[in-house]
Amino acid sequence: MYDSNIDLVPAGPFGGKMVVSMRPILASQVPVVERVTDEYPLAHGRPIHVGNPEAIGISPKKLQNPDYGDSVEIADGEVPVFWACGGETGAYNSAATTIPIGEQIKC
Repeated sequence: MYDSNIDLVPAGPFGGKMVVSMRPILASQVPVVERVTDEYPLAHGRPIHVGNPEAIGISPKKLQNPDYGDSVEIADGEVPVFWACGGETGAYNSAATTIPIGEQIKC
């Protein structure tokens, strides 16, 4: 998983940058992957980015050395495909401001 440069929508004291996962997909299969995963918005949904990782703040060096977990090799004919990831909760938590004791959080 990678820290991207995509801003998350702040929620109260929480905010930060989107954490993304990446899977290499055959370029010819990307439209199928997008169509299938679009049907499951509550389970990561469709990719948030396809192709050039630098467009979302992931350098070629960083692509080989993820911020979290192991790297995945991209074979000839494959392109990197990125999804929003549950790792964002860590980004939200680390970016949270201090909430005074006794202050009620309304959900």
